[in-house]
Amino acid sequence: MSRGQAILLTLGTTAAIFIAYFAVQARAPVSLPERQPVFPGLLQELNDIDRVEVRQGAEQVTLGKDDNTWRIRSSGDYPADYSKVRNVLLSLSQVELLEYKTENPEKYAKLGVEDPGAENSQSIGFKAFAGEEPLVELIIGREREGQNQRFYARRVANPHALLVAGVLRPSASSRDWLQSLVLDISKQRISEVTFQPRSDREWSMRRDDPDQDFVLLPLAENQEPRSQSLLNQIAAALEQTHVDNSMQAPSFKFGPESASISYRTFDGLHIQVTTERRANLAYAAFHIQYEGPSEEEAAATEPGAEEATMEDQGETVRAEARRLEKSLAPWVFEIPLFKHLNFARDLDSLVKEKQAENATTPETENFPETGAGHFPETGAEPPPSPVHEPVVSE
Repeated sequence: MSRGQAILLTLGTTAAIFIAYFAVQARAPVSLPERQPVFPGLLQELNDIDRVEVRQGAEQVTLGKDDNTWRIRSSGDYPADYSKVRNVLLSLSQVELLEYKTENPEKYAKLGVEDPGAENSQSIGFKAFAGEEPLVELIIGREREGQNQRFYARRVANPHALLVAGVLRPSASSRDWLQSLVLDISKQRISEVTFQPRSDREWSMRRDDPDQDFVLLPLAENQEPRSQSLLNQIAAALEQTHVDNSMQAPSFKFGPESASISYRTFDGLHIQVTTERRANLAYAAFHIQYEGPSEEEAAATEPGAEEATMEDQGETVRAEARRLEKSLAPWVFEIPLFKHLNFARDLDSLVKEKQAENATTPETENFPETGAGHFPETGAEPPPSPVHEPVVSE
């Protein structure tokens, strides 16, 4: 080999080494000297965002803003929980870039940043719009194992996967964005409940004072309420009424298996609930109006200052009825099954046969003076213990 050939060979080998080195470096993760926002300036544009889309596999939810109210487009435009929307958008603006990762599409799935619409995809697609222009298009991937508040992501317009810092896991399910608490009427306010099934006997229960037990009607001579706690459970069914989903009322038609139950309060609210079960799901519609205080409460009112107080209370309850009717009447809600069961109890489930007054049970017939569940008076002598003769071996 000549000297010239040796020099060319050496230069070629050196060049190949440098090319290989830079090729490896180009594919290696690139750490940044300091954190920087994934979406610079987004915090100042959050108020301009008027639409959000979240997708994960087959699930997708769209939120839209009308007159500063966020609504769930995929749930009949029912209001979204503003605090949840705000927290997600703030968290998005605070996500910081730590490191550039792979830009090889074949490795996206390992980090969970593949197409969120792909079959068996675990990634979350998140888009935020201001008008028709998307401000954010982000694919949210897996959390980094063993590191808190670290996850992988990918901007749709950029092939590089990213390691980022932050807390961002928006749901693609409508129910996770709902204002789920729609009604909360205390049992103490309930004066009367009337059940009106389409194919069964009507029943009602009422009381004249919040401290009284409910009286159930109608009852045959040989019947009595199964338990007062069961009646109280029905009266409390409007407390903490959370829903799982919603739809526009005109799009849902109640069928022949539906039932209606109405509640009246001592201060004049009338709440009408129509409910129906379909397979393992239950639905309900609510209508609320003000009817004034009950006759008993009105009769107990003394003239003068008490009448003025009642008028003020009436205005407060009337305003409550208008607010609730406006927020509930346009929709039919998917409700928890246990709520439906309390709204749809037939009379047979509430009554039992009376026991004869002189009837005794096996537990009490040998102790007529105390009975099961009772204790003898203080100081009473306990019954003598049976005497056992000692056993003597023959």
